[in-house]
Amino acid sequence: MPWCGDQCLLIRAVENLIGNALRYAENWVTLSLSRLQDNYLLEVSDDGPGIDPAQASQIFEPFVRLDQSRDRRTGGTGLGLAIVRSIARHHGGEVVLLASDHGARFCLTLPVHLDTNRHQPLTEGPPQPS
Repeated sequence: MPWCGDQCLLIRAVENLIGNALRYAENWVTLSLSRLQDNYLLEVSDDGPGIDPAQASQIFEPFVRLDQSRDRRTGGTGLGLAIVRSIARHHGGEVVLLASDHGARFCLTLPVHLDTNRHQPLTEGPPQPS
């Protein structure tokens, strides 16, 4: 059974994860989608500088930018990962930073819902053809 939730929010979460990976990657970004028991797992990895594990708990907080040399003109607002976490939790899931030997590696986990109406959309769906 395909996963069902707020499509616009899910797209936003995936775009934020991929955008961060592309911003920091040196040569590559990888995506993988799998199912583990009652969860779908989307992993996004890059070969960039990575994230200090000591700072990992902060990265999902609003307005946090770990690289202090970046400001809103060059590094965004620091909302991307906070938005991803909010979207994941709205759907009963979570996003975490996983251990990595190189770069950053994030995993967005979304439960497989048999009752897909359990999480009502917060945004309007894509326009329907007339």
